[in-house]
Amino acid sequence: MSLWPLLRAAFFASTFMAFTLYWLPHQIVRNAGRTLEFSYSDPVQTAGLALLSAGLAIGTACAFEFAWTGQGTPAPFDPPRFLVTNRLYVYVRNPMYIGALMVLFGQVLIYRPFIPGLLWYALGFWAVVHFLVLLYEEPTLRKKFGKDYEEYCLQVPRWIPRLKRISAG
Repeated sequence: MSLWPLLRAAFFASTFMAFTLYWLPHQIVRNAGRTLEFSYSDPVQTAGLALLSAGLAIGTACAFEFAWTGQGTPAPFDPPRFLVTNRLYVYVRNPMYIGALMVLFGQVLIYRPFIPGLLWYALGFWAVVHFLVLLYEEPTLRKKFGKDYEEYCLQVPRWIPRLKRISAG
């Protein structure tokens, strides 16, 4: 396998994560006149950090899988050439977005006192992603991968992970 898909995926994923999951939330925090005061003794903040960390790990693993298995990137202009249905994609069809949401909701929990703008941003992000999946990604994948994608959709839920693993095809 060429390293080129990995480099493309790493560039896109890190650019997307830096802008969407760090820079924009940071602007909301800054506009609220706040700085982070983190305490490991605060169970809500600690849970937020765990959620954020898990989300970053999930997003990174998914970007790698798009490059390794799919031979492409998460970017719509450079999508995977092969349908990715293994690893985390065995449990849910959109683990990369779920990882991003975990990062955003983790930030909501980390900042004390609560910053409403972060929650609204996370909810707005989820709404945009949901409609992007429904109106663009799923129709595009149906067109590109046909029956294979249809069967995958029948076996794997869109948002709520299936706890029982199915065999990857």
